[in-house]
Amino acid sequence: MLAIRHINARGGVLGRMLRTKMYYDDDTQGAYNDLGSPKFAVAAAHKLAKNGTKFVIGHPLSAYALATSDIYADNGVLVIHPAATIPELTARGHQLSFRTVGTNISQASVACDWIAEQVNPDPERKIAGLPDDMVSMIAQKLKPGAKIAVLHDNQIYGEGIASLVKQGLKTRGIDVHLYEGITSGARRADHSTTIERLAQGEIDFVYFGGYSPDLTRLLPQARAAGIRAKFMSSDAAVCSVYSARDIDTAEGLLLTSPGRFRQPHHKAMTREMEDEKPTGLNFTEPTSFLTYAAFEVLAQAIEAAGDCEDTGKIAQAIRSGTFDTTAGSLSFQPNGDLTSPRFDVEECVVKRKVVRFWAP
Repeated sequence: MLAIRHINARGGVLGRMLRTKMYYDDDTQGAYNDLGSPKFAVAAAHKLAKNGTKFVIGHPLSAYALATSDIYADNGVLVIHPAATIPELTARGHQLSFRTVGTNISQASVACDWIAEQVNPDPERKIAGLPDDMVSMIAQKLKPGAKIAVLHDNQIYGEGIASLVKQGLKTRGIDVHLYEGITSGARRADHSTTIERLAQGEIDFVYFGGYSPDLTRLLPQARAAGIRAKFMSSDAAVCSVYSARDIDTAEGLLLTSPGRFRQPHHKAMTREMEDEKPTGLNFTEPTSFLTYAAFEVLAQAIEAAGDCEDTGKIAQAIRSGTFDTTAGSLSFQPNGDLTSPRFDVEECVVKRKVVRFWAP
């Protein structure tokens, strides 16, 4: 991995080289395809603990991270999660668990703020510090009182963030006209019943909580049925824009992204990542940089603790420190969450069958 190679090129950590145990597979790909159980992740966690592993970066899926958290805690393994956003993960009180990504609480809040300001605008209200004339222009372009639907995949991650969005909209005085789960995991799932409800309810905006496969199936079916509602989803659905059979259906899809990584050094890192695995589009996702940042936090914390073995001491160094990373300056709350999590709303633009993102 790029982060390990860079750290080792600088002399490693406390004079020791980092190495990975790449032969453990938590079946993440299988989960993305079928939303399977975390049994492979649990088996991998037991193997890692038994073999004396001290540090783990991952697991990428929230359900897998939650299922393995007790195993790592019981065996003194320090874990830094770069992608698992489910709030329950750090609510368990494990002292060796951290993450370089925000939680669904902050992600849902960003989504709700965007919906409140853009989809359901109040012409009398200031919008993100914009001038009055621009606020009026936005209010004229958007439909006041837009009808909103919140859908989810009936999974712990998807239903969790969808529920947070529904609650967040309610506190902002915005009604949710349709809230329901869809059939999840089936490769040829027919979402016609849900799509019919969207049409009957004249829904203008749809928030979807869940992973890529279900959104990849839902969105093309909705477009084929003539549904022109704006769709928004979370960071977990970013793969949808690459894996959709009809990539044009991703046009206009909104996603809450855990940061924007577009500085010159991020572009250089992307090229290096692509050189390592040229076919891996996932390497350009924000999670790639948050994973790199997790290694940076770990390496700097080990240096600060002056100890490669005592994970409790290293965990304390993480809690008390501030770390300079490719994701910016990171510091942590006592429960292991970031003190200043970031999420941004970005929109997909399809040109020549290639997806790019921009900030609306």
